[in-house]
Amino acid sequence: MELDIANDASKEFNPLVTVLDVCLKLIFEFLEENPFSDEDCFRSFCSIFEKEILPTFGVGHVQFVFFYMACARKEYIQMFLDFLWTRATCFNTPPVYRIQCMAYIAGFLSRATYISIK
Repeated sequence: MELDIANDASKEFNPLVTVLDVCLKLIFEFLEENPFSDEDCFRSFCSIFEKEILPTFGVGHVQFVFFYMACARKEYIQMFLDFLWTRATCFNTPPVYRIQCMAYIAGFLSRATYISIK
């Protein structure tokens, strides 16, 4: 299978991509200037993740903000994985959310080089 680069270049540019990039850049800058030190704050962000990100299909980049926050402190990694695993294994969680949680676990573990297998 060959990639047709010339055809990809002719596709229309979506201005929402720029808006998303700018918003994510601002969020990352904010997080660097105001590092997490409070577990309650991180739990609040997990709650936001559950209410806003999990139900949204096709999110391509926003979850990386949460991945970034989880790597801020080692205990956040475990908290984030526990948060996702609890929802993925709960029979009261809608199946589509359970699948999303497993996808986020897989994505997080496959990308997070700072997580030890031990």
